Amino acid sequence: MVAVSTVTFDASPSSVALAVATLGGLVGAVAAAVDPLVASIAVCAGAALPLAVYYRSHSALAFAAGTLFVAVLLAGLVGASPPRVLLGVGAAVVAWDAGSNGLTVGAQLGADATTRSVELVHVAGTVCVALVVAVASFLVFDAVGTLAPTALVLLIVAAVILAWLLER
Repeated sequence: MVAVSTVTFDASPSSVALAVATLGGLVGAVAAAVDPLVASIAVCAGAALPLAVYYRSHSALAFAAGTLFVAVLLAGLVGASPPRVLLGVGAAVVAWDAGSNGLTVGAQLGADATTRSVELVHVAGTVCVALVVAVASFLVFDAVGTLAPTALVLLIVAAVILAWLLER
């Protein structure tokens, strides 16, 4: 008689993805806390980010990050300072990217694989790109002068649309 062993594959995301999604959700929610309604939307979205990663849902992660992104933009429209808006937008993007990467790596390699250094490098790269975009956006906003915060929000929306079109 031959003994057959079964191996189960655990596709759970890493703790790095969960931690970055949690931190990004927290930073984004704090950045959007300028109005009670906007803050409540941002807190719900920020809390949903790590839950989406934990339950391995790409669509819930995208929805939570998108909602946090919109909440931060709304905070900009109701009076948040440009650096605060850029910080919140960057945090939402980094949380989404790290969570999505963690879900993909977990699904491909499994929870037993040692991926911490690779994921940290990915997060560092994403933070660097977000920082460059934030600094460039702020410099453009500052160079234009005393336009309303609506200009910053429209600049961010235009950058997102451009990135989306370039990805297609």
